[in-house]
Amino acid sequence: QKQKQKQKQKQKQQQCPTPSTKDGSEASEADIASARGSGAGTPPPEEAPADEALFKAIVQTIEHTWAGKEGETYTVVASGPQAWTCARKDAKSSKKFSLSFDSSSGRVWWGLAGALYLEAAECVAKPDRLLWYAAQDGGRRRRRPRFVWRRGAAAAAAEPAGE
Repeated sequence: QKQKQKQKQKQKQQQCPTPSTKDGSEASEADIASARGSGAGTPPPEEAPADEALFKAIVQTIEHTWAGKEGETYTVVASGPQAWTCARKDAKSSKKFSLSFDSSSGRVWWGLAGALYLEAAECVAKPDRLLWYAAQDGGRRRRRPRFVWRRGAAAAAAEPAGE
């Protein structure tokens, strides 16, 4: 049984390869949706999101500098109609990530593989913080967020240790 599942997974990967980010280039909306395995998750750039008001609120909320509990900062800037680039900086290094909005799920996804997400409605309701959940928690009731970002560089100092 496991052997058959591995064969099916290998065939699926050959049909839909995951785009690489090693060269630092930005992925297209289609690449992001494909990497998440949904094909139809993100509409083409010329289409407006299903809930225009929610999307506008997300844009106003997410495009800021955020702070994590370890003192790292995350600066989010638009990179496409429903996509952002997030620059993470800490004392030792910096790295860029892709973020994308999926109107069908109402989520903003982190990274090309969609490892983490935030609920758009939750982010708009509490615009001073972003709660990032693991993708595997998506179908079940969410547990604790994997990461919490606070708005502003000084916000990390006010972050409670347990959150």
